[in-house]
Amino acid sequence: MRRVDQRDTAVLPPAYQGYARRFAEVSAQLRRTMEQFGLPLAQDDAHELAAARKRLVQAGAHLRNDGKSIVYGALSPACERCRTGERSVSQFISLACPRNCWFCFNANQFDYNEYRSNRKDWRVEMDAYAQSMGKLDYVALTGGEPLLYPDEACAFFAYAKRLNPQAHCRLYTSGWGAGRGLFERLAESGLDEIRFSVKIDAETSTNREAPQAESLERQVSRISLAVGVVPSVMVAGCSW
Repeated sequence: MRRVDQRDTAVLPPAYQGYARRFAEVSAQLRRTMEQFGLPLAQDDAHELAAARKRLVQAGAHLRNDGKSIVYGALSPACERCRTGERSVSQFISLACPRNCWFCFNANQFDYNEYRSNRKDWRVEMDAYAQSMGKLDYVALTGGEPLLYPDEACAFFAYAKRLNPQAHCRLYTSGWGAGRGLFERLAESGLDEIRFSVKIDAETSTNREAPQAESLERQVSRISLAVGVVPSVMVAGCSW
Protein backbone atom coordinates (compact mmCIF):
# COMPACT_ATOMS: atom_id res chain seq x y z
CA MET A 1 0.00 0.00 0.00
CA ARG A 2 1.41 3.43 -0.98
CA ARG A 3 0.28 7.03 -1.19
CA VAL A 4 -1.54 8.33 -4.23
CA ASP A 5 0.70 10.35 -6.55
CA GLN A 6 0.59 11.77 -10.07
CA ARG A 7 1.22 8.33 -11.60
CA ASP A 8 -2.24 7.23 -10.54
CA THR A 9 -4.16 9.86 -12.46
CA ALA A 10 -3.51 8.42 -15.93
CA VAL A 11 -5.27 5.11 -15.20
CA LEU A 12 -8.49 6.71 -13.96
CA PRO A 13 -11.53 7.70 -16.05
CA PRO A 14 -11.33 11.36 -17.13
CA ALA A 15 -14.14 12.35 -14.72
CA TYR A 16 -11.96 11.33 -11.76
CA GLN A 17 -8.55 12.50 -12.91
CA GLY A 18 -9.01 16.01 -11.54
CA TYR A 19 -9.81 14.64 -8.08
CA ALA A 20 -6.78 12.33 -8.16
CA ARG A 21 -4.44 15.14 -9.23
CA ARG A 22 -5.75 17.36 -6.45
CA PHE A 23 -5.34 14.55 -3.91
CA ALA A 24 -1.77 13.93 -5.06
CA GLU A 25 -0.98 17.65 -4.81
CA VAL A 26 -2.44 17.79 -1.30
CA SER A 27 -0.36 14.78 -0.23
CA ALA A 28 2.83 16.33 -1.62
CA GLN A 29 2.07 19.68 0.03
CA LEU A 30 1.49 18.02 3.40
CA ARG A 31 4.83 16.20 3.19
CA ARG A 32 6.68 19.43 2.32
CA THR A 33 5.02 21.32 5.17
CA MET A 34 5.83 18.64 7.71
CA GLU A 35 9.45 18.64 6.55
CA GLN A 36 9.58 22.41 7.14
CA PHE A 37 8.51 21.72 10.73
CA GLY A 38 11.33 19.21 11.09
CA LEU A 39 9.04 16.17 10.80
CA PRO A 40 9.98 14.41 7.55
CA LEU A 41 7.91 11.35 6.66
CA ALA A 42 9.60 8.08 5.85
CA GLN A 43 8.75 6.24 2.66
CA ASP A 44 5.74 3.95 2.93
CA ASP A 45 6.49 0.50 4.30
CA ALA A 46 3.55 -1.92 4.28
CA HIS A 47 4.94 -4.08 7.09
CA GLU A 48 5.71 -1.06 9.27
CA LEU A 49 2.24 0.38 8.69
CA ALA A 50 0.61 -2.94 9.58
CA ALA A 51 2.67 -3.13 12.77
CA ALA A 52 1.74 0.45 13.70
CA ARG A 53 -1.96 -0.30 13.22
CA LYS A 54 -1.63 -3.38 15.42
CA ARG A 55 0.00 -1.32 18.19
CA LEU A 56 -2.78 1.27 17.99
CA VAL A 57 -5.45 -1.42 18.28
CA GLN A 58 -3.65 -2.87 21.28
CA ALA A 59 -3.72 0.62 22.83
CA GLY A 60 -7.49 0.80 22.44
CA ALA A 61 -8.00 2.27 18.95
CA HIS A 62 -10.51 0.88 16.46
CA LEU A 63 -10.02 0.38 12.72
CA ARG A 64 -12.80 1.39 10.35
CA ASN A 65 -13.34 1.56 6.61
CA ASP A 66 -11.25 -1.51 5.79
CA GLY A 67 -8.43 -0.30 7.99
CA LYS A 68 -8.15 3.09 6.29
CA SER A 69 -9.52 5.00 9.28
CA ILE A 70 -8.38 4.85 12.89
CA VAL A 71 -10.62 5.94 15.77
CA TYR A 72 -9.68 6.41 19.40
CA GLY A 73 -12.27 7.47 21.94
CA ALA A 74 -15.79 8.73 21.27
CA LEU A 75 -17.19 8.75 17.76
CA SER A 76 -19.96 11.07 16.61
CA PRO A 77 -23.14 9.25 15.51
CA ALA A 78 -22.95 11.29 12.31
CA CYS A 79 -19.57 9.67 11.57
CA GLU A 80 -21.23 6.26 11.84
CA ARG A 81 -23.90 7.23 9.34
CA CYS A 82 -21.42 8.89 6.98
CA ARG A 83 -20.25 5.45 5.82
CA THR A 84 -23.50 4.94 3.90
CA GLY A 85 -25.09 8.38 3.70
CA GLU A 86 -28.45 6.79 4.52
CA ARG A 87 -31.09 9.38 5.49
CA SER A 88 -28.33 11.97 5.73
CA VAL A 89 -27.76 15.17 3.73
CA SER A 90 -25.24 18.02 3.67
CA GLN A 91 -26.04 21.53 2.50
CA PHE A 92 -24.14 24.80 2.06
CA ILE A 93 -25.16 28.44 1.95
CA SER A 94 -22.30 29.42 -0.34
CA LEU A 95 -18.76 28.26 -1.12
CA ALA A 96 -17.16 31.56 -0.08
CA CYS A 97 -14.47 31.03 2.57
CA PRO A 98 -11.64 33.07 4.14
CA ARG A 99 -9.40 30.01 4.46
CA ASN A 100 -7.30 28.03 2.00
CA CYS A 101 -7.04 24.64 3.71
CA TRP A 102 -5.08 21.96 1.91
CA PHE A 103 -7.70 19.29 2.65
CA CYS A 104 -10.56 21.24 1.02
CA PHE A 105 -11.90 19.82 -2.25
CA ASN A 106 -14.47 22.54 -2.92
CA ALA A 107 -12.68 23.65 -6.08
CA ASN A 108 -13.72 20.34 -7.67
CA GLN A 109 -17.40 20.91 -6.98
CA PHE A 110 -19.85 21.58 -9.77
CA ASP A 111 -20.61 25.33 -10.07
CA TYR A 112 -17.81 26.17 -7.60
CA ASN A 113 -17.16 29.61 -9.08
CA GLU A 114 -20.86 30.45 -9.16
CA TYR A 115 -21.41 29.68 -5.49
CA ARG A 116 -18.28 31.45 -4.33
CA SER A 117 -20.13 34.70 -4.98
CA ASN A 118 -23.78 33.57 -4.85
CA ARG A 119 -25.91 31.82 -2.28
CA LYS A 120 -27.77 28.57 -2.83
CA ASP A 121 -31.51 28.24 -2.22
CA TRP A 122 -31.13 25.54 0.42
CA ARG A 123 -34.78 25.81 1.49
CA VAL A 124 -35.92 24.52 -1.90
CA GLU A 125 -33.52 21.59 -1.63
CA MET A 126 -34.51 20.78 1.95
CA ASP A 127 -38.18 20.79 0.90
CA ALA A 128 -37.31 18.45 -1.98
CA TYR A 129 -35.52 16.07 0.40
CA ALA A 130 -38.57 16.09 2.66
CA GLN A 131 -40.76 15.14 -0.28
CA SER A 132 -38.51 12.41 -1.64
CA MET A 133 -36.89 10.96 1.51
CA GLY A 134 -39.29 11.76 4.33
CA LYS A 135 -37.73 12.51 7.69
CA LEU A 136 -33.94 12.79 7.76
CA ASP A 137 -31.80 11.47 10.62
CA TYR A 138 -28.68 13.61 9.99
CA VAL A 139 -28.34 17.10 8.51
CA ALA A 140 -25.09 19.02 8.01
CA LEU A 141 -24.30 22.60 7.05
CA THR A 142 -20.91 23.03 5.45
CA GLY A 143 -19.38 25.44 2.99
CA GLY A 144 -17.47 27.50 2.20
CA GLU A 145 -17.64 29.11 5.59
CA PRO A 146 -21.25 29.03 6.86
CA LEU A 147 -20.60 31.61 9.58
CA LEU A 148 -19.93 34.30 7.02
CA TYR A 149 -23.77 34.30 7.09
CA PRO A 150 -24.62 33.91 10.80
CA ASP A 151 -28.32 34.76 10.56
CA GLU A 152 -28.81 32.39 7.65
CA ALA A 153 -26.88 29.62 9.42
CA CYS A 154 -29.26 29.91 12.39
CA ALA A 155 -32.23 29.94 10.02
CA PHE A 156 -30.92 26.78 8.34
CA PHE A 157 -30.82 24.76 11.55
CA ALA A 158 -34.20 26.04 12.68
CA TYR A 159 -35.68 25.04 9.31
CA ALA A 160 -33.95 21.64 9.35
CA LYS A 161 -35.31 20.89 12.83
CA ARG A 162 -38.80 21.99 11.84
CA LEU A 163 -38.79 19.52 8.94
CA ASN A 164 -36.90 16.82 10.86
CA PRO A 165 -37.41 17.24 14.62
CA GLN A 166 -35.42 14.11 15.46
CA ALA A 167 -32.46 14.89 13.18
CA HIS A 168 -28.90 15.26 14.48
CA CYS A 169 -27.69 18.61 13.07
CA ARG A 170 -24.02 19.47 12.69
CA LEU A 171 -21.99 22.42 11.44
CA TYR A 172 -18.59 22.46 9.72
CA THR A 173 -16.79 25.76 10.28
CA SER A 174 -13.54 27.51 11.04
CA GLY A 175 -15.56 29.50 13.58
CA TRP A 176 -14.87 32.66 11.61
CA GLY A 177 -16.07 35.74 13.49
CA ALA A 178 -18.13 33.75 16.01
CA GLY A 179 -18.46 34.47 19.71
CA ARG A 180 -20.35 32.84 22.54
CA GLY A 181 -23.51 34.73 21.60
CA LEU A 182 -23.59 33.19 18.12
CA PHE A 183 -22.88 29.71 19.48
CA GLU A 184 -25.84 30.16 21.84
CA ARG A 185 -28.07 31.23 18.95
CA LEU A 186 -26.98 28.24 16.89
CA ALA A 187 -27.68 25.84 19.76
CA GLU A 188 -31.10 27.42 20.31
CA SER A 189 -31.80 26.99 16.58
CA GLY A 190 -31.18 23.24 16.81
CA LEU A 191 -27.43 22.71 16.35
CA ASP A 192 -26.29 19.45 18.00
CA GLU A 193 -22.65 19.29 16.96
CA ILE A 194 -20.00 21.69 15.70
CA ARG A 195 -16.85 20.58 13.88
CA PHE A 196 -14.02 23.09 13.68
CA SER A 197 -11.39 23.23 10.96
CA VAL A 198 -8.28 25.07 12.19
CA LYS A 199 -5.92 26.94 9.85
CA ILE A 200 -2.66 27.19 11.76
CA ASP A 201 -0.47 29.62 9.84
CA ALA A 202 -3.04 31.88 8.20
CA GLU A 203 -0.81 34.93 7.78
CA THR A 204 -2.78 36.43 4.94
CA SER A 205 -6.16 36.05 3.34
CA THR A 206 -7.35 37.43 0.02
CA ASN A 207 -11.04 36.63 0.47
CA ARG A 208 -12.93 39.86 -0.08
CA GLU A 209 -15.57 38.94 2.52
CA ALA A 210 -13.09 38.24 5.34
CA PRO A 211 -9.71 39.76 4.56
CA GLN A 212 -8.16 39.47 8.05
CA ALA A 213 -6.02 36.52 9.13
CA GLU A 214 -6.43 35.04 12.62
CA SER A 215 -3.90 33.64 15.06
CA LEU A 216 -3.99 30.05 16.27
CA GLU A 217 -4.54 31.26 19.82
CA ARG A 218 -7.63 33.20 18.79
CA GLN A 219 -9.03 30.19 16.95
CA VAL A 220 -8.47 27.87 19.91
CA SER A 221 -10.04 30.44 22.23
CA ARG A 222 -13.11 30.53 20.00
CA ILE A 223 -13.44 26.75 20.13
CA SER A 224 -13.41 26.94 23.93
CA LEU A 225 -16.37 29.35 23.79
CA ALA A 226 -18.47 26.71 22.03
CA VAL A 227 -17.75 24.06 24.68
CA GLY A 228 -20.67 23.80 27.08
CA VAL A 229 -22.93 25.73 24.71
CA VAL A 230 -23.16 23.38 21.72
CA PRO A 231 -23.78 19.78 22.89
CA SER A 232 -20.87 18.26 20.95
CA VAL A 233 -17.68 20.08 19.90
CA MET A 234 -14.80 18.58 17.94
CA VAL A 235 -11.86 19.58 15.75
CA ALA A 236 -12.47 17.93 12.38
CA GLY A 237 -9.42 19.18 10.50
CA CYS A 238 -6.17 21.05 10.99
CA SER A 239 -4.26 22.81 8.20
CA TRP A 240 -0.85 24.45 7.87
